Parts: sequence; structure tokens; C-alpha cells
Amino acid sequence: MLFRFCSLIVISLLILTGCDIESSPGPITIGAAAEENIDFATYPPLSVPIYVYRVADDDGSNASYVTTTLVDTWLVGVNEYFAKANITFTFDALNDFETVNNSLLNLGSSLSQNFLYSDLHPGHIVIFFRKNFYVDHANPGGYVSVYAGGPDHLSHELGHVFWLGHTFGKKFTTIEEAINYFAFTAYDLSLFDGDGIPDTAPDPYLDNFLWFNHVNQADGTLKINEITFQLPHDNLMSYYFGQAFGVTERFTIEQADRMREALVIRFGPGLTSLVPGTIKQGYEAELLTVVSGSNYLVDAMQDLNLWSNDRILLWQPVTVGQELELSFNVGLAGTYTIYMGHRLSRSNGIVRYSINGSVLTKSYDNFLTASSDANLPSTTTGPTPIGTFDLIAGANTLKIIASGKNARSKGMNFGLDYVVIAQ
Repeated sequence: MLFRFCSLIVISLLILTGCDIESSPGPITIGAAAEENIDFATYPPLSVPIYVYRVADDDGSNASYVTTTLVDTWLVGVNEYFAKANITFTFDALNDFETVNNSLLNLGSSLSQNFLYSDLHPGHIVIFFRKNFYVDHANPGGYVSVYAGGPDHLSHELGHVFWLGHTFGKKFTTIEEAINYFAFTAYDLSLFDGDGIPDTAPDPYLDNFLWFNHVNQADGTLKINEITFQLPHDNLMSYYFGQAFGVTERFTIEQADRMREALVIRFGPGLTSLVPGTIKQGYEAELLTVVSGSNYLVDAMQDLNLWSNDRILLWQPVTVGQELELSFNVGLAGTYTIYMGHRLSRSNGIVRYSINGSVLTKSYDNFLTASSDANLPSTTTGPTPIGTFDLIAGANTLKIIASGKNARSKGMNFGLDYVVIAQ
């Protein structure tokens, strides 16, 4: 297996916060939150074709070793990993493979050349196989540029295409750096959260394979002061050797959910493909009718390929208890599960919902927990079910109620991308 070196290309603002040094919270073990019990085999199957460029220099020399046979072989393993999300990649060896002589592409560092060629194949994920060694990278919703193949390595990069971040936030060059940084920031576990996804474990990643010298060789855990971290050796979006500790690499349920959302938004099979059911309707949040409320706007998002219609409805309440009421039309009366796609960011607050006047007891904190070192300015929750309701034919109301904010959040903002109902 190949160790992974790659980068997720995003537009971001890095934020570094300092805290007073505090004592360790004591001997505890930290791992991932429990995964939800979701079987995506019951959801609509999703598939996307890939287009492969075998890259060589301008004069045809220094060509990648990739062949159509290798691509077919690797895709078998890739599709096994993505089966958890009910996603399949297809490849037409006769029509979707070509050699391109382009030294800039072969260097791997020319984003403009990557975009130039990938834009020639709408509806495909384009994979560039290079001969020159350079940091492998993926553009969310677009292409992959890699030096080597293999099912696990390609799955990692394809995860980035579908907007998955690394499991780690900050890379540490020594164990001492990790210990001191952790203590200086008041033992804030979000420092080790690279993706803001609850069911992936916090990851204090030691760069340049130094982690292998400090982990417990029996179980792969890492101890920092009195805190034992159950490292995500089995996660495809980590930089670990899963097989070294007898685990099979995989995606988690929430990672699978986010990838399905990204694929639907990027390749357009429709919002109703996000959820199971036989009778479904999808709504772009920015197109819903505003019945009452203020301080809202349609926000054209810069991080494209992540948001449906490239826009969200952004609400900026200033006081707890402030409300924004929306209306959505239902074609057929009945009992429906309502799903919402929220925006997570470091300026978001906590909200509650009311459907047709019935206020839900559960609140939703849309603060992005991922470390600022993870280069994620915002991300999505995926289609989040908020409950099952009796809806009438015609206009129904969705009220959003500002309920406060996370202590670390810079505001009480709320971003809604879409609403889907299903039965």
C-alpha cells in the first residue's frame, strides 16, 4: 500500500486562536462517535463515469505506466469501498482513455492545465495519471491528479472530489509539538478534527511517518499526556497504514452521506436522489417563499460544487428567539420525513424548527468543529432528517428559530441549502 501525500484544494481563511495553558483533563480515551444505522443500499443508486488521461511530457517521453487494464482492476477495489455509499464508478476503456503529451500536466503543479483538460469532459470525473512525482491532489467536484494508482489511494483522492477532508487538521512534525500545542490550546479536541464529521476520530497526525514510532504497536493508539487517541487507521481519508494494524480501510456512514450529497449536486440527478422513498419533492432553500423575518439573503457561494444551485439561503439573526418563516408547497398530502441540508461554519449558531406551527424540541448546532488548520471555511451536513410530519397539499410552513450559539462561534448565522421531503 502507498502512503498518501495529497492536498484538498479549497478557498479558505486560516484562523489561529490562542488559549491559556490548562491541566490535562485526565486519563481518558478519545475515539469516533458511534455511526448512524443507515443502509444506503435502500437509497437510489448513484453512478458517475471517469475519464482517464495517461500523461507524458511534450515529446512523449516520461509517460505514466497506467493502462486500461490497470484502471479496470483498480476500479473493482474502488467500487468495493464506495459500495457503502451505493456509489459506482464506470469506465469505458475504448472511449474514455487517452494519452496526452503535456509536460505541465506531468509536473502535476499546473492547476490551469488540469482545469483545461478536465473541462473537456463534463459529466465525468477526470483522473490524470502522471509519471513525475508531485503531491497528489484533487479538485472538489472536478478532477484527480495522481502519481500512482491502487484502490485505496484512488478512493482517498475521489473522497476529496466529493468534498471529504482529511481526518487530521494540523500536521505535527514531532510528538513534543503535538503535546505542547494541545496543552497551549486548553486541550481543545477540535485541533485534531480535520473534517468536522462526528463519526471520524480526532487525529493528532505526526507527519513524515513519525506516528509509527509513537503509537502502541499492539492496538495503534497514540497517547498525548494522559489522553489516549484511537487513531482512524481504518479510515480512507487518513494517512495511515490500515493494514499495519489488521484493519480494513473504509468510509464512515457520515462520510458516505456527504459523498452522496456532493455527487448529486455535482452531477445533477436531482435533490430527491439524496434520500430514500417513493414519493419525494426537493426544494432549493434560496427559492422558498419568505413569509416573515429579516436579515436574510441569497448567498452565492464561492466554494462551488458543494452547494446545490451554487447558492444557499443565509440568515443572520442578531438575537435569541428571532424567527424566519418559510413556505413550501406539497403536491400530495401525507406523512413525510423532512430532510435539510445545512451549512456548517465557524460563524453559525444553534437553531430549532417549527413545522406548520409544531415546534420541535431538538436543537441543531451548525458550528463547524473542524480545526482551522484543516482549511475548511465551511462544509455541509448532508441531508439531515429532522423528523416525520403530516403535511397538507399546498402551502406548508417551516419556521427557523435562533436559539443561541456555540461558545466558540463568531455569530448566530444559519445557512440552508435545500429541503427534501419523502415518504
